[in-house]
Amino acid sequence: MYASPILGSSWFRFGLWLLGIRHQRIQPGCPLQNGRVERFIGTVKRALAAEAITDGHDFAVALQQVRTWYNHDRPHDHLQGRTPAEVWAGITVKGTMRSKE
Repeated sequence: MYASPILGSSWFRFGLWLLGIRHQRIQPGCPLQNGRVERFIGTVKRALAAEAITDGHDFAVALQQVRTWYNHDRPHDHLQGRTPAEVWAGITVKGTMRSKE
C-alpha cells in the first residue's frame, strides 16, 4: 500500500499543529473508517460531474462554485441545518432546521 511521504513529513505535522488540527489515520485500504471524508469526496465528485469541464480553467471555476455551494449555501444536517460558513462565523440559526434542498 502506498503511503504519501508528504503526510508524514515534519512540515506537514508542523502545519497541522499550527492550525490546531489533529491528524487522524486509518488502516490502509479501509476507507469505511473515514466516512466523513469519503462522504465529502463523493459529494464533491457528484457536483463536479454535473458540470461541463473541458480544461483546467473550467475545472478551477467549477471547483470554486462547488466550494461556495458546500460551505455557504448548502445546510448540513450534522450542523443542525447551518452551513459550515455559519458555524465558522458563530452564527446561530433560530427556530427549526432549514428545509433541505
